[in-house]
Amino acid sequence: MTVDPAGDTTGGTPGGTPGEPVLTAAGLSVHTPAARLLDDITLTVRAGELLAIVGPNGAGKSTLLAALAGDRPAPRTRTTGEVSLFGRPVGSYRPGALARLRAVLPQSGTPRFPFTVEDVVRLGRAPWPPDRDRDDAAVGTALAIADVAHLTARRCTDLSGGEQARVSLARVLAQDTPVLLLDEPTAALDLRHTENVLMTARRMADAGRAVVVVVHDLNLAATHATTVAVLAGGRLRALGSPAEALTSTILTETYDHPVTVIDHPLRPVRLVLPAGLPAGQPLPPQSPGA
Repeated sequence: MTVDPAGDTTGGTPGGTPGEPVLTAAGLSVHTPAARLLDDITLTVRAGELLAIVGPNGAGKSTLLAALAGDRPAPRTRTTGEVSLFGRPVGSYRPGALARLRAVLPQSGTPRFPFTVEDVVRLGRAPWPPDRDRDDAAVGTALAIADVAHLTARRCTDLSGGEQARVSLARVLAQDTPVLLLDEPTAALDLRHTENVLMTARRMADAGRAVVVVVHDLNLAATHATTVAVLAGGRLRALGSPAEALTSTILTETYDHPVTVIDHPLRPVRLVLPAGLPAGQPLPPQSPGA
């Protein structure tokens, strides 16, 4: 796939040729006067890849996703290193061009105004030139995939938290970009919709898109991701296939809690199980820097 100066793509699948480098971080560090949020992160996300970013609270997962998205750093935050999107520094794109290349689902992105569900999902089409047929098709597909088509006339402010989360996902899907960046998209969802989100992300990766998702559920990462990045203390502790990155040793050290990883009895994936503590025993104190 090639990208012209306006940020439009030509050739290839919706995301590019499978295996083609799409999104790259090289020596990426982010720090404030009080803390180093990311420390020398280097990774590449390729077309056809679903990268799951996992790690404990405060590990830097959302900071990494924001940096990959090209979001403007917060005040008094300094970023070093480089993030490239389709071979160009992500900061070199104009906002409209960037929005046609990557879509971002933040942790909290549902408007707090009384917009209808359809209005919110149609916002995903804003970066593109008006095209009624294409826009209607993209919105309709997104509504169906996110299982909110039956809610189109409802106001978002009247929905449950899980329904609002699915509307936000539909908006991102309607944007129809070759790169998807999803920050904890399953946090408010029930079992069925959680599985649907990760299966959708995997299908999009299989179709040639590059997908990055932040998740806390390690079994979702083990089941659906092609690649897993394990973060802790702002540093990349492991990067590889689920079998390579989600080992008992790595996870026990990362989460400062005993973890067992076994073969799933019914599927060809790994199963992550935190080891329980004896009844009544408090959690051990957290290690410094964890």
